[in-house]
Amino acid sequence: MCPNSFLLFMKKLGSWKGVVGTQHGDEAKGKIVDVLADEADEVVRYNGANNAGHKIYNTDGSRSVVLSQAPSGVLKGKRGFIAANSLFSPSAYFEELERIKKFGVDNAIHLTRIATQASLIQPHQRLRDVALAKEAIGTTGRGIGPGYGDRAMRTHGERQLDLRMGVLLEDTQKAMRIMQNNYDAEVALLERDPECDQKRLKAAIAKLNIKDLMAQEFDAINTLVGLELIEKDPAYIVRRLQQGMNILAEGAQSLYLANLGTTPYITSSDPSVGGAISCGMPWQYLKELIFVAKSIPTRVGKGPFITEYGGSAQEAYCMEDEGDKHNRAYEQAAYGHRLDACLRSNNPLEFAGAVRSQTDEYGGVSGRPRRLGEFDAYMIRTAIEMYGATGLHLSKVDCLQLLKHRESIRIGVGYAQSGKNIDYVPTNEADARRTEAVYREYGTFDADISNAKSAAELPKELRRMLQDLEDYLGCPIHSIGIGPRGDQVIFRQGNWALAA
Repeated sequence: MCPNSFLLFMKKLGSWKGVVGTQHGDEAKGKIVDVLADEADEVVRYNGANNAGHKIYNTDGSRSVVLSQAPSGVLKGKRGFIAANSLFSPSAYFEELERIKKFGVDNAIHLTRIATQASLIQPHQRLRDVALAKEAIGTTGRGIGPGYGDRAMRTHGERQLDLRMGVLLEDTQKAMRIMQNNYDAEVALLERDPECDQKRLKAAIAKLNIKDLMAQEFDAINTLVGLELIEKDPAYIVRRLQQGMNILAEGAQSLYLANLGTTPYITSSDPSVGGAISCGMPWQYLKELIFVAKSIPTRVGKGPFITEYGGSAQEAYCMEDEGDKHNRAYEQAAYGHRLDACLRSNNPLEFAGAVRSQTDEYGGVSGRPRRLGEFDAYMIRTAIEMYGATGLHLSKVDCLQLLKHRESIRIGVGYAQSGKNIDYVPTNEADARRTEAVYREYGTFDADISNAKSAAELPKELRRMLQDLEDYLGCPIHSIGIGPRGDQVIFRQGNWALAA
């Protein structure tokens, strides 16, 4: 052991756990982070921005709050940190703090620090995101893609495109001037851009209302600076680890919205464990890496979804009017009075709509309907093989009861094209769209498992499926979610099938 390694080993007092999404986002990462935060001293958001929507319920399940930038542990009174690879919107953050306050946490603003290397989301990035969008690909239109693009570009001529939080500490007025100049220059560029729909641009300018937005940003920035919430030390996280703290790293978005996804239907940041490590969370301190997958997987926006109910028909349905037409109110009215018939229906759109209305599968931030499909174990196993995991949290297992009228619960265990098996996950759109899943079938169950306290109380068909899935993945199923509340989690205690 070299001297430096020995010194690091001697200092290695604390540890960290990572929570990473492994489908197309919306896997209920926020809930399991909220549960695991009980054992953590601090929760770190290491990627993304206010395009995330981590929904968390109170103890009796009667109220919920959606967290976009604040680390999920804040609801437990845990300290939080928004790390260097994140983008940050001060004005949106203070709107979020108001939601958190209404939820019952009054001191949230004092709990979370923001890394000086995190980048500000600027008005010109939001404008570009909306004005140049030619089709709904799943973006929230909040400037995230352009923000990460500017972070890589840094400058354009004399323009300083990327503004880090640290600039606010040097000169707030200078930062505001740079933001205004960037916005004015962006408007001029877009007005001359032949690819830009000028009618759409004018509508975006009016909606953004730059005068009011800049005033909101100025007030929010001054508050952050005044409360000294911007962290100057780039080694902040490792210092906490060296002090013996236990850190929980909360990823936003998902692996199949990043390097494993199909361009352009992906996110702009790195949700993998590599994204956490590059923020200054050394791998030597990593104790557990928990992947999260949802029992009935979903996808927001366009993009290939191999196990989707109804295939491209459901994609078109969910994307009508850019996802706004078939919203929560529409589907609850359409399916609520004939739920049982729709759950028995052979029409995949009716069936998916009924399940969606009962499982509240609508975007936590965007409000768009999420496309539903069958569980794809092959993509999860590939992610585990590529990125490593010590366990898998399987969320919303209770929702599988809604499949009770189906012939079986199907799990994808491979892929085929034109009747021939393939041995890879397609990451090219055309390749993915001509791919079909190969399924294993399991028995359905008709039982409310939301109050189960252990695996022994689960239906035997479900326990057999869980154990078979665990064996197939080559990774323990760390825990399962059986309802929205934090106490509705069953942790692994051994072989799922043999639980008694």
